[in-house]
Amino acid sequence: MHLPLRDRCFNGVFTFDVLEHIGDVDRVLKECRRILKERGKLLILSPNTLGLGFYDSFADPTHTHHFTWYTIKKILLRNGFKIIDRIPLHLHITWPLRRINKKIFRAIQQSICTVCERV
Repeated sequence: MHLPLRDRCFNGVFTFDVLEHIGDVDRVLKECRRILKERGKLLILSPNTLGLGFYDSFADPTHTHHFTWYTIKKILLRNGFKIIDRIPLHLHITWPLRRINKKIFRAIQQSICTVCERV
């Protein structure tokens, strides 16, 4: 919630399977933004509630949030970030599904992985 660091001191912040466990996501993202330098990057990895795969976000009782690509985008924009890349993850999905429409494939990927920039 609060990092004992000065403002704008990092080029990048990584959150791997963290945000879904945090009660106040906006507060955490504001803190990430505070410690990022101008145009600093934030990489987020989180389970996709709509994703196909072997892992179900709702199966973990420690998850207080269940994100989709749309909800992550909305939260990031609200907290002063712009999305610069969405990274397709092919970890838990069979290869024939990769041939379908990219938008549909992204929506059903097991994990959300996005790179955004402090604006």
